[in-house]
Amino acid sequence: MSRTQLTRPQWLIVLAHLVLALAYGAINPPWEAHDETGHFAYVNHLVATRSLPDALGADKGLFDQSHQPPLYYLVASALTFWADRSDALQPAFNHFALDGSNRRGFRIMLRQPAEAFPWQGTVLALHAARATSALLTSLAISLIAASVNLIFGRGSAAALLGTAIAAFNPQVIFIGAMVNNDAMVTAMGALVAYGVVRIACPNAEATRPAQCATRPLPFIMLGLSLGLAVLSKNSALALIGFVALALTFIAWRQGWPARRLLARGALTLAAFAVVVLPYLGYNLARYGRLLVDRNPNNPILVAPTSVIGEGVLVSIRDAWLPQLFVNTFRTFWGKFGWGNVGMSEWAYLAFAAFTLAGIVGCAVGYRRATREQRTAIVVLLMLGVAMMVLPLYRALFYQDPALLPGRYIMPALTCYAALLGLGWASLLPTGNRNRQNSTLPALMAVALAAAALIVPFAYIQPRYRPALVSSSGASALPALLTFGDLVQLVDVSAHTAFLPDREGMRHYARVKLTWRALRPAERHYAFGISVLGRDSEVLGSINVYPNLGNYPSTNWRPGDAFVDEYDILLEKPCAQLPALGRLHVTVFPLDPPTDDRPITVTTATNPLPVTDGAGRTVAPIVGRFKIGQAPPFPVFWQPPLGQFDGIWLREAVLPPQAAAGQTITATLTYELIRPTQRRGTAFVHLLDAGGRLVAQDDHAPLDGNYPTDLWDPGECVRETFRLNIPPEAAGTLRAVTGFYAADGARFATNTPDNLVPIGEVRVARDQ
Repeated sequence: MSRTQLTRPQWLIVLAHLVLALAYGAINPPWEAHDETGHFAYVNHLVATRSLPDALGADKGLFDQSHQPPLYYLVASALTFWADRSDALQPAFNHFALDGSNRRGFRIMLRQPAEAFPWQGTVLALHAARATSALLTSLAISLIAASVNLIFGRGSAAALLGTAIAAFNPQVIFIGAMVNNDAMVTAMGALVAYGVVRIACPNAEATRPAQCATRPLPFIMLGLSLGLAVLSKNSALALIGFVALALTFIAWRQGWPARRLLARGALTLAAFAVVVLPYLGYNLARYGRLLVDRNPNNPILVAPTSVIGEGVLVSIRDAWLPQLFVNTFRTFWGKFGWGNVGMSEWAYLAFAAFTLAGIVGCAVGYRRATREQRTAIVVLLMLGVAMMVLPLYRALFYQDPALLPGRYIMPALTCYAALLGLGWASLLPTGNRNRQNSTLPALMAVALAAAALIVPFAYIQPRYRPALVSSSGASALPALLTFGDLVQLVDVSAHTAFLPDREGMRHYARVKLTWRALRPAERHYAFGISVLGRDSEVLGSINVYPNLGNYPSTNWRPGDAFVDEYDILLEKPCAQLPALGRLHVTVFPLDPPTDDRPITVTTATNPLPVTDGAGRTVAPIVGRFKIGQAPPFPVFWQPPLGQFDGIWLREAVLPPQAAAGQTITATLTYELIRPTQRRGTAFVHLLDAGGRLVAQDDHAPLDGNYPTDLWDPGECVRETFRLNIPPEAAGTLRAVTGFYAADGARFATNTPDNLVPIGEVRVARDQ
């Protein structure tokens, strides 16, 4: 019996993975996965035209993927061509959701009535393409099982656990549940790993160790596998360097003559070229380049070494390099949807403990391993590192920790699963080689499967379920506001909180509104909610689709009641706080954007009319809650009117006109962004058309009672300036402001003469 043949438990694991991937795909709404709109559009293009799309053409689909290598799409189109797509259903883009905070939309694509089961038309075709991905990741698990059998022995605890860890990783299952070429490159990466492991472990399939190095077939198959991987996704280019390095290392470990290494390397390269050269030639003929990217001027392709040194230094200086690897770890084990659906914090901590224990056990297992097993382990480590190089460089290049997600390193899944399998097998009482007592590894595999089964019901399904409430309870509530004949607002509550987001801790209003639908809508409507403070000052606002995209107006049924919860950033710099908070609410038509129709917000021009419970037309202002003191940190993300070193100008108020001889008042509001040791004198000057000084007021803040070196970051200071306009002044005067130190040197503003313009005053003379 071949050592690579899967055992019955391993086949059961592969089957369980396939079932789980199909279940994840059925639960996850259509198009709610990374760039699934673009990947599915690629498949549809192949089905409709039987030709590859134009990667550099102007006609682009939503989140276009036409630049991708074609292998995945050819397979998916071949397996789904039978599905009727005549309904031409297109995803409805929830553009509010992509603000980077995950607070404006659970769904990136709005819920559509057509997605309900039983699936038909385009939705059926999409689920069929997802099933193709499930088959591909199942193939990857089979190949990983064969690889760990070769390394650790068929039936060993390490082989069983390595197979289970790969199969029941929730992120791997999710890759098999979406239309995405990550499924194909994961399978082809596993195929490349299997080919290298066969060469690294000659005793597994040959009577003499040297025999594997003399047979050409393993090298031909390795080259073909490498070519198929590159035809799956551009990131697989990293596998070329891995294969070259791995073969060199294996040759050294097994004592190959140099000519044998060169000959087998050339054989591998030739097989690789047979697969890849037609595609590269096609690119060269059609686009004038070997590789294409969605950005034809991508600096990584045009100038790959331009800023890598600076990128590394900045990542260390700004301390986001650890954040990059934390993101990679989390997205390796499970971030779903478009990366906006995560698991509980305790789940990631559990995976971290599981991984750490596996790494410790792997060190123990390596010490016990045979020479051949050690060779394979080192080769797998090379694979794991190789698949991180390109995305890590890209993340450093663009200074974005999100550019090294776990799915980018899945072609090296054999490495991570095999090493963790070895580690846990080394820690369990069964050890690595005891094939008789496999109870604990089997129980561990079952536990991993159970956890993977719970994930979609615990995290994915609740995220996309409409927040409907009991219609009987909501129907008893009187309407606070009625918007046309479409929807009613029946309950309001709000409070403030400090919440973390990508910019750190920030001040939010947590708003909860209960709505009651009066009828379904033929088009999409959006909600606009603004938080008002003193004198109706707008402190923050948000525009969203109903139920954050989970229950848009085209899905409504008369009498349906649903609850919306919004986190509205209070981003008004130097707001007048504390204050009584109120909510201004509008409902307005807003169709999702398409390729030929950009987004247009019609809040100001076409909101629905609003009446109160008695049918009277009213201003749509509701709610009553306290907004406390301003937070003790600056609003650095809002651009200032001007900046004077670390002092930012937030507001400048002065009259647009005045009479000659009149004294006018200008009120300026400053916010300190970073501490300064300089004591500044603030000034406002009026200049005539020739730039000559006409009027001025220079004084230290609060008449010298509060110098700038005592200000704290986030603190706001309002200053009043009195300007005496001379009787002979005429025309339009330009107002400028700034600060200067005791030595007369002005604070830097990055503007001419270190002056910041704040407006104009037209001087009227008596006739």
